Amino acid sequence: LPLFVRESDLILYTSDCARLVEQKVPQKSRLRLDYMLSEKSSEMIRAELWDQ
Repeated sequence: LPLFVRESDLILYTSDCARLVEQKVPQKSRLRLDYMLSEKSSEMIRAELWDQ
């Protein structure tokens, strides 16, 4: 992970990236957060990314 990421107060990551992040960020500094995006939020994100 880049140094600026390791010095961040909050890092959100996907389960696909978990192994890498968990190797670099100590257990005591992590808190698990499970979430699910609503269909409307997913559509808005896709629309924003499509416009870029």
